[in-house]
Amino acid sequence: MKDSKLGPEAYAASRLASRQAANELQDRFETEGKPFGWFEALYARADGERAAIPWADAAPRFKLEAWLAQSGLGAGRAVDVGCGLGDNARILSAQGWTVTAFDLSETAISWARKRMADQFPKASIEFHTADLFDLPSIWRGAFELVHETYNLQALPRDKVADAMRYISSLAAPGGTVVVITRARDRDEVPDGPPWPLSRDDLDGFREAGLEEIQFEEFFDQRDDPIRHFLAVYRRANTKRNYE
Repeated sequence: MKDSKLGPEAYAASRLASRQAANELQDRFETEGKPFGWFEALYARADGERAAIPWADAAPRFKLEAWLAQSGLGAGRAVDVGCGLGDNARILSAQGWTVTAFDLSETAISWARKRMADQFPKASIEFHTADLFDLPSIWRGAFELVHETYNLQALPRDKVADAMRYISSLAAPGGTVVVITRARDRDEVPDGPPWPLSRDDLDGFREAGLEEIQFEEFFDQRDDPIRHFLAVYRRANTKRNYE
């Protein structure tokens, strides 16, 4: 397995165990009043083994790659929200974007930097440890493309609307925000983590001042495909106050 020291059977077992570990850590840190602390704990616990991170596939999301190919967007400044080990950031870089990638986990960022240097030395990415809920002011309104995959569905439900607002704040006037998430129906009760989002949930981006320009339902490429949404938004081409 790429980026893993394990054989196929051991990898599968470790990936299964990682999901249980993630759930247990999430519950523990939520109880301790630190709802985001489990991300760093999980990456640190993995000790460099990708199989121990349940969402780390050592490849960019296929839907992001396909969307980029047909989007018609010219390269500019892009930001990858909650970048993890950096695979989505590197496909943005490969498409010519000047990429800033950030994650709350310091361990994830150190790991991502090392992976890119060792395996993808041509990737041009600035990695930062940063908190979505406390973004550097210089990033607000700074990016022509904002990419978000799988972070919203990992957050406590009462944090999602604020997270959408902060993600939206990264988009420059005229900028594009692309979102990929697991999907659920409006009346379906999510059982997570992860907590899939409904179409109504995603309206938080419009409430944050963005215009929806594309919406698509799709299934991923697993043996047991999982329903997803891809939603694309645009910031009006006017300056605004992001404070």
